[in-house]
Formats: sequence, C-alpha cells, structure tokens
Amino acid sequence: MTQINSGLNYLFGIEQSASTQMILIIVVSSMASLSVFFGLDKGIKRLSELNLVLAVVLLLFVFITGPSIYLLQTTIQNIGQYASNLFHMTFQFICLSTEWLDWGLDHHVLGLVDLLRSHLWDCLLPGCPKDAVSVNLLWE
Repeated sequence: MTQINSGLNYLFGIEQSASTQMILIIVVSSMASLSVFFGLDKGIKRLSELNLVLAVVLLLFVFITGPSIYLLQTTIQNIGQYASNLFHMTFQFICLSTEWLDWGLDHHVLGLVDLLRSHLWDCLLPGCPKDAVSVNLLWE
C-alpha cells in the first residue's frame, strides 16, 4: 500500500500517512472481496475486464499525450532487435557451462536476505526510519 500511497502523493498531493494507507487497504480489500463474492463468472470477470479497459485507456493516454513518434520508432526497433537475436538467445546452452555460477545464486540470496532484513526492520523497529541506519550493508 505504500507504493500506491506514494504514487497518489506524487500525482495528486494526497498525504502519505497510516490513515491513507488504511483507507487504501479497505478499498482494495473490498474490491477483492466483492470479486470473490460474485464468483468467477461475474466478479473476477468484471474485475478482469475493468483492468483491461484501464490498461487500454492508459495506453491510449500515453500514446496521445506522450512522444508518439518516439514510441513507434522504439517499438519497431525493439521488435527488429528481438527478431534478429531470437535464434541466438534460443540456442544458448549456458546450462552446460559454469558461467552462470559467477552471478546467479549469490545475487539472489543476497537480495532475499536484504528483503527479509528490511521487513524485519519494519516489524521490530516500526518507529525508527530506515535511512537512520544503513540497511543495505550487503550491497556495499
């Protein structure tokens, strides 16, 4: 809910507070509960259709008000780059080499540890701001 609250604060100047987040939790939970209450045919279908309509409206808004020519150029360029690299990416046998050991597991484990530690920080010290002490010691 903090991400939604931050987005609303950035876009509309809505205050970032616990009460705002509680209202957001109630709204999102009630929408999910209504969707489950009405079942698959009505509730989740309507929620899916609403999500699709909002995504298309956002797409059209960005396309109309944004840099349309740039979006079209980069879309065509990226499709061409994807098509030209498709066979190379498809037939990479990285599993037969030891190259993946250099980056794979340690970054994922350290990221998981950092994520868990930040959540524990929230649970154990809720009043203390995270930026008071460096939480990202693993990445330094």
